[in-house]
Amino acid sequence: MTDKRFADNGKTIDHIADDSKKVLTEKEKIKAIYPHIVVSGDIDKPCYNIHWYDIEQKTMICGFGSYNLEFVRKWLQEEFEIVESDIDNLINRQQKQLDNYSHNVRNMAKDFNEQQKIICRHQAEIERQRADKIRLIEHFEEREKEVVKEFAEQVKMAFYYEFDELIPSIMADKIDELVKEMVGEGK
Repeated sequence: MTDKRFADNGKTIDHIADDSKKVLTEKEKIKAIYPHIVVSGDIDKPCYNIHWYDIEQKTMICGFGSYNLEFVRKWLQEEFEIVESDIDNLINRQQKQLDNYSHNVRNMAKDFNEQQKIICRHQAEIERQRADKIRLIEHFEEREKEVVKEFAEQVKMAFYYEFDELIPSIMADKIDELVKEMVGEGK
């Protein structure tokens, strides 16, 4: 009679071990480029690890470490699917990607600089137009003052011409004050 041990779910240990083997065989392997064993630690007690480029994570990883080389060799066979064994292809692809990225960044910087130049030229043109408008307004304001003075002087002269005998000198002074106030000289 054989002694069988039972788990909580009623299966024997033999069945559980068989189920575990199925899970392990159905397990998806790590898709890796250039998986290889690396050694670290002391000469007397070396530690072995697997170093690989993980396709899904897109990064270099070091793991599956042990002081027992046979364990690490077994893990290398069982846990990894070698997608590419030549690391040079990966390096070349990454270099091309980096070159493309650098090229794109340079083009973006160049475009940005061109846009900044256009913006600066546009802002300079706006400032020039604003200064021209200010000068034009100042010119019109000066011309307006001149026209008002000329008109006021003409009104005063016409008034004196028409009413010279009727206006005493006190009134003439008052008229001069009013004209100066109207023109803005009395302020």
